[in-house]
Amino acid sequence: MNADYQFIFISLELILTKRSWRDVLLSECYQSKLVGLKIDEAHCVKSWREEFGPEFKRIGDLRSVVPKNVDVMALTATAAISSRLSIERTLGMKNPTVIEISPEKSNIYLSTELL
Repeated sequence: MNADYQFIFISLELILTKRSWRDVLLSECYQSKLVGLKIDEAHCVKSWREEFGPEFKRIGDLRSVVPKNVDVMALTATAAISSRLSIERTLGMKNPTVIEISPEKSNIYLSTELL
Protein backbone atom coordinates (compact mmCIF):
# COMPACT_ATOMS: atom_id res chain seq x y z
CA MET A 1 0.00 0.00 0.00
CA ASN A 2 1.37 3.42 -0.87
CA ALA A 3 0.79 6.69 0.98
CA ASP A 4 -1.44 8.37 -1.59
CA TYR A 5 -4.25 8.94 0.90
CA GLN A 6 -4.77 12.19 2.78
CA PHE A 7 -7.15 10.70 5.34
CA ILE A 8 -7.46 7.21 6.76
CA PHE A 9 -10.49 6.32 8.85
CA ILE A 10 -9.81 3.15 10.78
CA SER A 11 -11.26 1.46 13.82
CA LEU A 12 -9.36 1.08 17.04
CA GLU A 13 -9.69 -2.71 16.84
CA LEU A 14 -7.89 -2.84 13.49
CA ILE A 15 -5.01 -0.66 14.62
CA LEU A 16 -4.49 -2.56 17.86
CA THR A 17 -5.21 -6.14 16.76
CA LYS A 18 -4.30 -6.51 13.08
CA ARG A 19 -0.56 -6.63 12.52
CA SER A 20 -0.97 -5.74 8.84
CA TRP A 21 -2.57 -2.37 9.69
CA ARG A 22 -0.01 -1.62 12.37
CA ASP A 23 2.74 -2.39 9.86
CA VAL A 24 1.22 0.02 7.34
CA LEU A 25 0.78 2.80 9.88
CA LEU A 26 4.26 2.25 11.30
CA SER A 27 5.93 2.23 7.88
CA GLU A 28 8.33 5.05 7.00
CA CYS A 29 6.05 5.99 4.11
CA TYR A 30 3.14 6.84 6.42
CA GLN A 31 5.12 7.98 9.43
CA SER A 32 6.82 10.70 7.40
CA LYS A 33 3.49 12.09 6.16
CA LEU A 34 1.33 11.66 9.24
CA VAL A 35 0.18 15.02 10.60
CA GLY A 36 -2.34 14.10 13.26
CA LEU A 37 -4.37 11.55 15.16
CA LYS A 38 -7.98 12.59 15.68
CA ILE A 39 -10.37 10.92 18.10
CA ASP A 40 -14.02 11.89 17.80
CA GLU A 41 -16.55 11.40 20.60
CA ALA A 42 -13.65 11.41 23.06
CA HIS A 43 -16.03 11.63 26.01
CA CYS A 44 -16.60 7.91 25.39
CA VAL A 45 -12.96 7.05 26.17
CA LYS A 46 -13.74 6.14 29.77
CA SER A 47 -16.79 4.02 28.94
CA TRP A 48 -14.97 2.41 26.00
CA ARG A 49 -12.22 1.30 28.35
CA GLU A 50 -14.67 -0.03 30.90
CA GLU A 51 -17.40 -1.54 28.72
CA PHE A 52 -16.17 -2.54 25.27
CA GLY A 53 -13.55 -5.17 25.89
CA PRO A 54 -9.80 -5.60 25.77
CA GLU A 55 -9.07 -3.50 22.66
CA PHE A 56 -10.73 -0.44 24.12
CA LYS A 57 -8.84 -0.82 27.38
CA ARG A 58 -5.75 -0.25 25.24
CA ILE A 59 -6.94 2.99 23.63
CA GLY A 60 -3.94 4.79 25.13
CA ASP A 61 -1.74 2.55 22.96
CA LEU A 62 -2.87 4.59 19.94
CA ARG A 63 -0.10 7.01 20.83
CA SER A 64 2.41 4.24 20.11
CA VAL A 65 1.54 4.16 16.39
CA VAL A 66 2.29 7.82 15.74
CA PRO A 67 5.57 9.74 15.99
CA LYS A 68 5.99 11.85 19.14
CA ASN A 69 5.85 15.08 17.10
CA VAL A 70 2.37 14.26 15.73
CA ASP A 71 -0.48 16.04 17.47
CA VAL A 72 -3.38 14.17 19.04
CA MET A 73 -6.78 15.87 18.90
CA ALA A 74 -9.62 14.62 21.08
CA LEU A 75 -13.03 16.07 20.20
CA THR A 76 -16.14 16.10 22.36
CA ALA A 77 -19.08 18.36 23.00
CA THR A 78 -20.13 16.86 26.31
CA ALA A 79 -17.15 16.06 28.56
CA ALA A 80 -17.25 17.23 32.15
CA ILE A 81 -13.93 18.18 33.78
CA SER A 82 -13.46 14.68 35.23
CA SER A 83 -14.01 13.13 31.79
CA ARG A 84 -11.63 15.62 30.20
CA LEU A 85 -8.91 14.71 32.69
CA SER A 86 -9.53 11.01 32.03
CA ILE A 87 -9.24 11.59 28.27
CA GLU A 88 -5.96 13.48 28.71
CA ARG A 89 -4.52 10.81 31.00
CA THR A 90 -5.66 7.86 28.86
CA LEU A 91 -4.32 9.34 25.62
CA GLY A 92 -1.04 10.46 27.20
CA MET A 93 -1.70 14.13 26.50
CA LYS A 94 0.75 16.45 28.28
CA ASN A 95 -0.42 20.05 28.85
CA PRO A 96 -3.00 19.97 26.04
CA THR A 97 -4.55 23.11 24.63
CA VAL A 98 -8.19 23.02 25.66
CA ILE A 99 -10.78 24.98 23.71
CA GLU A 100 -13.93 25.12 25.74
CA ILE A 101 -17.05 26.88 24.49
CA SER A 102 -20.40 26.87 26.22
CA PRO A 103 -23.07 24.83 24.43
CA GLU A 104 -25.65 27.49 25.33
CA LYS A 105 -27.31 28.95 22.24
CA SER A 106 -29.45 32.05 22.63
CA ASN A 107 -31.57 31.16 19.59
CA ILE A 108 -32.48 27.67 20.87
CA TYR A 109 -34.89 27.16 23.74
CA LEU A 110 -37.36 24.65 25.11
CA SER A 111 -40.91 25.67 25.82
CA THR A 112 -44.12 23.90 26.68
CA GLU A 113 -47.71 24.94 26.38
CA LEU A 114 -50.99 23.47 27.48
CA LEU A 115 -53.06 22.15 24.59
